[in-house]
Amino acid sequence: MKAACVLLITLLAVAIPAAHAGWAAAPDYIARQSLPFFKDKSPEQIAPYLCHHNGLPYQAAVLALAAHGERALPLIEKLMADTHPWIRAGALDTLGEIHKHEGKEERVLTPQLSKAVGLAARLLDDPHPAVQEALGGFVGKLRVETPQTRKMVLKMAASSDPGVRHRALNMGRHWLEHPETVVRIGMLVSAAPKGNTPGHWNLAHLLVQRYKDEPVSRKAIPTMAAVLRHKANTRPYRGFFSDGAQFRAMEVMDSHWSKEVEAIPDVVPGLCRSYVRVPYHKYPGWIKTRELAWKLLGRCTRASVPAIRATIAEEKKWLADVSDLLLQTTTETKPEDARTRAKELLARLEKLATDLQDK
Repeated sequence: MKAACVLLITLLAVAIPAAHAGWAAAPDYIARQSLPFFKDKSPEQIAPYLCHHNGLPYQAAVLALAAHGERALPLIEKLMADTHPWIRAGALDTLGEIHKHEGKEERVLTPQLSKAVGLAARLLDDPHPAVQEALGGFVGKLRVETPQTRKMVLKMAASSDPGVRHRALNMGRHWLEHPETVVRIGMLVSAAPKGNTPGHWNLAHLLVQRYKDEPVSRKAIPTMAAVLRHKANTRPYRGFFSDGAQFRAMEVMDSHWSKEVEAIPDVVPGLCRSYVRVPYHKYPGWIKTRELAWKLLGRCTRASVPAIRATIAEEKKWLADVSDLLLQTTTETKPEDARTRAKELLARLEKLATDLQDK
């Protein structure tokens, strides 16, 4: 207890001058200023601080234990089986710190790295959020792609924590190269039941769009179509990047268009909804989204007439019931102008349905 108090006083002594100077020190900087507390301490003496309730002493302990390098590895392996979840997480965090990749060049998988990945994989099914967060940190620090690290990132993509999902998206965006894994990350995040923002869907669909001309992206269409129909054009999901979430999905559909894609339950209704509800002003992202929706609807066959007409009915009811405020925040247009424009677009959809029926 006395040692912990000394450490806390040290942290405050470091942090206060920073605040008086008018700038906020980075947590990593503060943690490094606390390293003298651990000077001459053995790995066994440092280890208990991995479950410290304060993040700064915890991070200092991770750095101090990692500084022991290879000597600390037997203890780290033992700690990864500890009954305390924060100790397991701290051991994993330390393992990542020891093997952290600082350069920009591609990482070479050495026997030491392979062993570290194998150790971390033991915690792949650990249910504790702290351990799952540490797994994400571990993969991010190593930046090495193996079947095991891919599984770790996919676990992150399926997390109930939106922040963990976002980290998985960035890994897929910046350094993962296995197409099936990258597309799967996008699908898992896109299908998350709650917590996504427009930014989540934009990046998720960006990962799939990267492979839009390859067969691997075809299987993501049902998930993306469901977003168009049920999420993308409603509040609170309208916002920055919500155009990307839609037109990226449509570009994938365009690459794979067929009678089978057309028949996917949410595809045609999702396209109709995007066509009617995306904002009416001249922002290029919205113009592109509406034009793509109309292009794909124009490729529909007579088989889609029932779905188009059913969606028209839904949109007419929505337009009759929606408040002016919600209509304006959805279409980003004055209510009186939005209602007129929506009716024009619905009339165009009705003509399309009639033309398809008569073919």
